[in-house]
Amino acid sequence: MKKYRSLISIFVILVFILSTVPVQGITVVPPPNPLPKELNDYYWDLREENNSWISSVYCGCPPIDNLGYVIKNFAIFSPYKEFEWLKFAIYHDSGSYNTETSKMAQQYLMHNVIDPILKYKALKLEDGSILTYEDIIDKHKDKNLDKESLDRLVTAEMLYYYCRDYIYFPNPGENPEDQMAAMALPHVLASPCETISMQKGICWNQGIALATLYKMMGYDVALYLMPASPLPPYPIGGYHAVVLLKDEGWGIGTMQLEEDYLGNDISGTYIQLDPMYDLSYIMNGSPEVIESRKETIGELGLEFGDPSPYLEQPLLLFSQLFDYIPGIQTMFIGGL
Repeated sequence: MKKYRSLISIFVILVFILSTVPVQGITVVPPPNPLPKELNDYYWDLREENNSWISSVYCGCPPIDNLGYVIKNFAIFSPYKEFEWLKFAIYHDSGSYNTETSKMAQQYLMHNVIDPILKYKALKLEDGSILTYEDIIDKHKDKNLDKESLDRLVTAEMLYYYCRDYIYFPNPGENPEDQMAAMALPHVLASPCETISMQKGICWNQGIALATLYKMMGYDVALYLMPASPLPPYPIGGYHAVVLLKDEGWGIGTMQLEEDYLGNDISGTYIQLDPMYDLSYIMNGSPEVIESRKETIGELGLEFGDPSPYLEQPLLLFSQLFDYIPGIQTMFIGGL
């Protein structure tokens, strides 16, 4: 095992060195470094501590410590518990907790994602093309934005494309090593740091990585959870998480919100972001499926500001219909 780890470390270092070589004369953000051992051990110890049914919750029922939410909302099956787990991961890795591992996670993301983006201002997308700060500025040249507002918008877009194109949608059928990245709750909650270090992650793994980076950069963000499958019952891990980014006057957001489902004030207009829909996701299927996805999603995946298919018909209609069934709450918006 140690031998394989050494080989993997050497491979990662070589990839890092090669990735810093200018592409088309532009130095792009390199792949991330491996996780520090102490941080990696923390995540696996956390899973060992929460592997019982009552704490990790295999069905959609919140456990006894969340019974108040069940009674108040009459929601036996609810995304609430999953939101709590995702929120915990986001808060921990953004450095919001006063613990050594939380600060370590924050430093990892700063050194491997945020600082390189601010330094190099260029990303190598999954198809090999280059996206720069200047490209995004040029796209918004018709907007009457001051320098600070424009810079905030450009940074928000760069973070989105990082999570879309530097984190690939896994394919465990063809690549057995993708198994960890392809798992979801209740089996595995991959933290944002783990997802970024693996450069692979399923649906909300990419989403909470993006939400964590936004939180670290001071953006207002929320999660919109809805069933990954249109039919109940809805188990933990059976909900898809769309990131909602508050529009800071850019004129891109379309979703108007006042409060989240816990009664917190999150008033504003929000942009839907779903980095799961990347090129790897598009290409993961039969030729017919690939062509269909290209037509509905795009050649490279959802662009910044494109609505998530989970918030479009017919998936949205199923969620809305089943939300009327007593004891079932299919949709949940929670501010971060």
